[in-house]
Amino acid sequence: MKYINKVSTMLSLLAVLLFAACNTDQEGPLYTEQGAGVSFSSSALTSTVVSPTDPSFTVDLFRAKAGAEYSGQLEIAVYTNDSKKTPIEGCTVNDYTFAADATMTQAVVNVSPIAIGQEVVVQLSMPEASAADVSVGGIAATQIVVSKDYTWNYLGEAYFQDNFLFYWYNNGVDTDENLMNRVKVKVYEAAEDPGRYQFHDLYKEYVNSQWDATEMAGLQKDTPTSVVTILTNKETGSITYPQFSTGVKFASQGFNDLLYIAQTANNPNDFIDGKTISIAPFLLIGDTGQGFDCTNPAGAFVITLP
Repeated sequence: MKYINKVSTMLSLLAVLLFAACNTDQEGPLYTEQGAGVSFSSSALTSTVVSPTDPSFTVDLFRAKAGAEYSGQLEIAVYTNDSKKTPIEGCTVNDYTFAADATMTQAVVNVSPIAIGQEVVVQLSMPEASAADVSVGGIAATQIVVSKDYTWNYLGEAYFQDNFLFYWYNNGVDTDENLMNRVKVKVYEAAEDPGRYQFHDLYKEYVNSQWDATEMAGLQKDTPTSVVTILTNKETGSITYPQFSTGVKFASQGFNDLLYIAQTANNPNDFIDGKTISIAPFLLIGDTGQGFDCTNPAGAFVITLP
């Protein structure tokens, strides 16, 4: 009988030990006494733009469990976002600290050495010596594309005329005869690069207006590009601009794609003359490769600077 009781006691003890070991196995990958369970949210973060006056941004870090206050370090590497991947020295990241009972904190990255308009890749990682800090399955390194913006000085309001879509439009509010078939838009110029203009909401008023049912048959409303940057050279008269959306959908031939303004190479009808910017683009229907050729007539799209 005593033998049976001893066996029963040993089996019970063994079961407790096995359960404890199993429980430890389950908890270990998530959090250990040695490691803090730290992780980035993603291995590739959303790109960001910093200002010349404050060339810094924050990156979120998380830990698996709340606990005592905990601090750590990150390593940083920065290089140009091109095929050469040239290293850029002098960028910094501060140490991070989790407050007591907090599971999220932030590290501040400063990219002062990068040039205005330059685009770089910032890589952040846990030091190899701190590998135990990373939760199993967590993310020990991340990268983010960063660029430094220009200083934009407000110039006032410019006139914008799209002779393809605005030919019938009159906002019915302003008495200024110059607003027939045109809209007013805010314009900024880069302090570090005169002739680089930023136009806000070229198509917002038009898309938000009451459309003439006859004139706009087969077209639908969508969201236009909010900010368009146009680079001009008044000495040569040349201009360059990115592809951007009008916020108008073309649907009458079975398509349901946005109309995009796309510049064509070496088009002589794209030019700046004094305060007049003339754009003669190809009006592209989404990704179809089809559209409307507006490259021949000068003045198809006109911006008059203030």
